[in-house]
Amino acid sequence: MFADPVFALVPLAPGEIDFQLGLVWSRATAARDPRITAVVDHLRVSTPPR
Repeated sequence: MFADPVFALVPLAPGEIDFQLGLVWSRATAARDPRITAVVDHLRVSTPPR
C-alpha cells in the first residue's frame, strides 16, 4: 500500500510525537450494540486517566 511514491515514510524517534484521541458515542446506540459497549469498556480499563 505504501509502495506508491506519493507516500513518504518518516521514522520518528520515541517521544517525537504525541497522539491524543477523543471519542463520542451515543448511549442509546451503545445499549443496542454490544460491540460499542465492548470497545468502550476496554478503553476505560486500558487507558490511564489524564
